[in-house]
Amino acid sequence: MTWYRLDAIPDEEIRKATLIFCADEDFGNEFLVYGREWVERMMAGRETGKGIYLLRCLLVPDEGYFNRLLADVARIKGRCDFDPAPGARSRHLDGIAVEFARILESLN
Repeated sequence: MTWYRLDAIPDEEIRKATLIFCADEDFGNEFLVYGREWVERMMAGRETGKGIYLLRCLLVPDEGYFNRLLADVARIKGRCDFDPAPGARSRHLDGIAVEFARILESLN
């Protein structure tokens, strides 16, 4: 897993990613940009962590980079899972996905 600044993410990294997260270092928030369906399958016991590729992006102050990432993810992956006004279910899945990513990182 590699951390990228939003202004430096190669298309190939987006293409390979199973889960894509963004992290806001100023506020300590991390949220899922892509992979919500995978997380739901994992929660239902239909996925394991084998072969997963995590992509994490650090938010930069320029909002244009974030909007470009969302557009790139939708273009390359066929959809983007970021919800700008998430309900409780979305926040819950983001939290599960972030915790799962931390566990996988600790194993490497």
